[in-house]
Amino acid sequence: MSSNKTRVFLAVGLVAVAGIGFGAYRMGAIAKDAPAAKTTAKATPAAPTDTTKPNALWGKSCDAGADGKQTCVVLQNVVITDKNTNQSLRALAVAVGYLPSDNKLHMSLTIPLGVSLQPGVGFQLDEGTANTLPIEACFADGCRIFMTIDASGRDSLVKSKMIKISYQLTNGQKMVLPIELNGFGDALAQLGPTP
Repeated sequence: MSSNKTRVFLAVGLVAVAGIGFGAYRMGAIAKDAPAAKTTAKATPAAPTDTTKPNALWGKSCDAGADGKQTCVVLQNVVITDKNTNQSLRALAVAVGYLPSDNKLHMSLTIPLGVSLQPGVGFQLDEGTANTLPIEACFADGCRIFMTIDASGRDSLVKSKMIKISYQLTNGQKMVLPIELNGFGDALAQLGPTP
């Protein structure tokens, strides 16, 4: 293995969710910090935020909005550590939850700044068909993709093992990152009954 290779590991993040839903993700990464080599994936259990199951890959975060209603999401972060410098950056954050405004299940993906917008973001469930999602908005803390998940999509996520997310950096490097779905169904159940 080349010394330029980077290591990817999954970590549960403690992220405060803004009253508007999924808008408060902090991506410490900027384009110049992006790794310049291929990545390999390794799932590493992290301390759960609000679950009784040890080694959970999914955390839970809640926040009260201005109206006093609590919005909770389950979340997972993919963090890349450069083996040469031992510096880490969050390369992907995913949050899934029900918005009180419509009681539908939503997923938000946040990727770092410094991505090429035109190609969009690749989304592939297990070895299924790869789809391309448009990047909807970029903020100071990263670019976001939002999607509504219907009952069939929810069932597919619960039964699947992994989502592969891919995007291209402005320097041409392609990132392919895993979202481990192990324990996703149990984590989603923490949000309460399906509305």
